[in-house]
Amino acid sequence: MKKKKFLTITAIAVLFLALMFNYYQEHQHDLQLHSYYGVLLPTNSTTETLTANSVKVFDASGNLTGYAGLDKYSGFGGKMLVGTIIDTHGVIQKVKILEYKETPQYLKNIEKSGFYLQLVGRNIADGTTFGKDIDGISGATLSTRAITMCVDSVSESVRTAALGLPSSSNGGLWQLGWAELAIAMLIAGCLILSMSSKLRKLRPILLIASVAGMGFWLNRPATIAHAASIFMGNFPVIKNNLIWYLILMIALLPPLIFGKNYYCVYLCPFCAAQEGLYLVANKFKISLPLGKKIPFMHKTRKFLLFISLMVAFLFQNPSVSSYEPFSPLFDLNGTRIEMLLLVSVLAAALFFRRFWCFGFCPIGGFIDLVAEARRAVGRKIKSKKRELPQNQSSVAATTFSNPSACKCTAKQSKRGKLAEGLFKLFYALIMFGVIVSIFEKWSLM
Repeated sequence: MKKKKFLTITAIAVLFLALMFNYYQEHQHDLQLHSYYGVLLPTNSTTETLTANSVKVFDASGNLTGYAGLDKYSGFGGKMLVGTIIDTHGVIQKVKILEYKETPQYLKNIEKSGFYLQLVGRNIADGTTFGKDIDGISGATLSTRAITMCVDSVSESVRTAALGLPSSSNGGLWQLGWAELAIAMLIAGCLILSMSSKLRKLRPILLIASVAGMGFWLNRPATIAHAASIFMGNFPVIKNNLIWYLILMIALLPPLIFGKNYYCVYLCPFCAAQEGLYLVANKFKISLPLGKKIPFMHKTRKFLLFISLMVAFLFQNPSVSSYEPFSPLFDLNGTRIEMLLLVSVLAAALFFRRFWCFGFCPIGGFIDLVAEARRAVGRKIKSKKRELPQNQSSVAATTFSNPSACKCTAKQSKRGKLAEGLFKLFYALIMFGVIVSIFEKWSLM
């Protein structure tokens, strides 16, 4: 017990120091923000401050050639720094991402899709509205919205301060649509089922809807990047990113209030995909028990959670630590190592129920830790010393029967050896995929 407390306190202290380092680096970076104009503008250009986020641009002869601006908005992984160049007639000439914390593959997809062509050539007098004038890119909605908002912010400054045109700001209208409604309905279903034991038999239907909506349609499951963003202060604008906050709410409010993890049990589309595979495979009687391996896998999950947050804090990038194979499944988009990780996880799901959830999912581990902390506080407040199971997490709530509790026959012994061998194989493959995936994302930053 003393060793466990020591390791817990040490881990928290190390993460706190890493987070403080992140804040310090972010502050130093903001002080040097003006230097990015040298990267954005042509050589020999000079600038003169126009507004807080924009400048006038002059050539080597001192002639005004246009305007430029820098602004930052939060995408999926964190804040993106985007530079915009506008000519003297108010036409956008160039849009360039100068710094990002997104998954590199998303940005490549944005560039290949021709997204920037919607912005370049547009006159700032016309204004831009994401989702109306500017179309987002499927699977990278937060990133494309952040880019649009950066460009729009600079355009607004130049439009009013340099061109003398009236503001075209829409006043910060809420962006609501079918996607937001679908997520809200899924969350409502999750809450209803969690509070009614009679309706819990409808859980498979809700999970199927989650796979279809939150998974393949929107590709917006909760990830460890959500948790890292909270600590790092990377909050997107709520009026334009309501889904981000809705998912965060259903993931963290129930464990904070009730000490229970509703998201993983009723809503996670990746968990649902694993359960579906396991149920199909179980028809052929190839399912195997994890048994006594569950506590070991929980320790692995906590270790990976620690590594994920540490990497995010040190590299000031929430997305670099998000190694979950969600996008390769729901968006059919990923690197070779991400695809290998996905195949390994899905193959493991055929034999072991929720193999990924028990041992490797960082966001599930984070939610369960929050729930455990809430229950611990509740016990202290009530001053009741009750013995609770050591692993009272959402995924552990439906554990498997312990093989050792049965009479050991020759067939069971053979099955136990098979389970042990497959466990070691899938554990090694998935752990390899996780480590290489994190390193790969870091190397591409």
